[in-house]
Amino acid sequence: KYLAFFIYFNVCFIRISFKVIGEAKLGHVDERFLSQMESFDENLQAMVDAINKMTAQALLEHGLIQLAARRAKIDEEFAGVDQEKRPKTLILGDGTYGHTKVLAIPADRLQDFESMMKYEYQNETNRERYIEIMGDVTVKRSAFKAREVGDMADGLYEKMF
Repeated sequence: KYLAFFIYFNVCFIRISFKVIGEAKLGHVDERFLSQMESFDENLQAMVDAINKMTAQALLEHGLIQLAARRAKIDEEFAGVDQEKRPKTLILGDGTYGHTKVLAIPADRLQDFESMMKYEYQNETNRERYIEIMGDVTVKRSAFKAREVGDMADGLYEKMF
């Protein structure tokens, strides 16, 4: 029942990994998937903006030790400089830094639009959205078939709840 997205950032020798897993009906996606993926970069940028507003102490309190150290160094080196002119603690997508999206799909699922998109959402608009979204997504194949992934997800869900 699950597709997995793994987002990796490389930030000035600091590697931050965000792992996001969402239900996708055994490898089938729909308009919700498209909407979430279309807003993904915007949402990540909002998170980065929030981190950049945090003090070194606040970053430490959230367990972001390397980012706190970077923020403290910036504060020390740029004391007296306006916040807008200081380097950012965390940078997203400027060409030097950035992120990678990896989509894990079941071994028996094809990644083309017709195979991935639920039938009721197959139209030209969604095809164009899908092609654009998948343009910066790396697809990895699971070692398991869709049914096996579903069985594992069900078993895990039962143990968790």
